[in-house]
Amino acid sequence: MIRVLDLEYPEHPYLNLALEEAIALAIGKRVVPETLRFWRNANAIVIGRFQCPSLEVNFEECISYKVRVERRFTGGGAVYHDLGNLNFALALRRNNPLIGEKLFRGFELLGKAVEFGLRSLGVKDVHFKPVNSVLIGKKKVSGMSGLIAKEFIFVHGSILVSSDLELLDRVLKAPYYNRREKFVRSKWHEVTTIEKALKRDVELEEIKRAIIEGLRKVLGYDFREKSIMAFERTLARNLYNEKYSKLEWSLGPCTMCPRKRIDEIIFKELTLNKIHQADELF
Repeated sequence: MIRVLDLEYPEHPYLNLALEEAIALAIGKRVVPETLRFWRNANAIVIGRFQCPSLEVNFEECISYKVRVERRFTGGGAVYHDLGNLNFALALRRNNPLIGEKLFRGFELLGKAVEFGLRSLGVKDVHFKPVNSVLIGKKKVSGMSGLIAKEFIFVHGSILVSSDLELLDRVLKAPYYNRREKFVRSKWHEVTTIEKALKRDVELEEIKRAIIEGLRKVLGYDFREKSIMAFERTLARNLYNEKYSKLEWSLGPCTMCPRKRIDEIIFKELTLNKIHQADELF
């Protein structure tokens, strides 16, 4: 049985990401059941663990549109989140036989589940594309990142349901290639949304049910909605207060970027009055 956790704090992206890591760690310690989580952010950019935000983010546009920036604990590229973007995360124990020792296998299983789910809604020409994308035709609608740690396997991703693609283009920088860079750069893909593909309004609950059914088909597990446990809450509070709410984590170890000081100032403006103690939030 896999627990379904429908838990989100859209106005607090730092807490949302602290919860992602807390759930993974709790599963690794065998304190909570293996989990599928659904959640959203309102107007945020989430960059990969090894990325330089100054290379990925148009901070001036983020100020104009009040888009916050945060770093996740997994690798991969930068993504834009709004309330039309549904995030999903599958956290399993390390010894799960379906994935084994290869993260790519996790991408494949979750990607196939998304593919099956979207097909059931009537989305045509949808397919998983290795390593970690789901496309409709040649346009990307979902991407994933993940981590295999000593005690857990964690794969998460997002689906563009009805996101503002124009704003996405404004706040994310178009990648360029520089062989001297030591950071992970995002790969450019033309994107689309589920609503564009289906040419109708799409409820998020439709997408959630479709993903669960896709995972049931791919994994063969039962899914049951349950609540977060006290251990996870405590862990998430600590991660939020000590890591995700800190400027040092969000901007990362990038010391060579000529824009670092400028972006620090802008980042502080973006987070002004937005950082709270976790106890105030949940």
